[in-house]
Amino acid sequence: MSLITIGLIINLAFCIIIAALGVWGYVKTRKVGLIYLGISFLFYGLAHILALAGLAETAQPVSIAFRVIGYLLTTAGIFFLIFKK
Repeated sequence: MSLITIGLIINLAFCIIIAALGVWGYVKTRKVGLIYLGISFLFYGLAHILALAGLAETAQPVSIAFRVIGYLLTTAGIFFLIFKK
């Protein structure tokens, strides 16, 4: 296994953990920002899965779209955590 593959696997594992914590946090607190953060990390994880499947080059527009959606959801999640009571 190359270092890039190991790095992608580690990043994917953390994406799954953070997504689970976001969902769990939402269930416990009902703070909508947490569910946005959890879902955003699922999108980051999908981009990592594409790369691990060897589709990083051919599915680059899809991978970019997943990351953009992830960043937008992360931004929305942080906004809701800061400004919604």
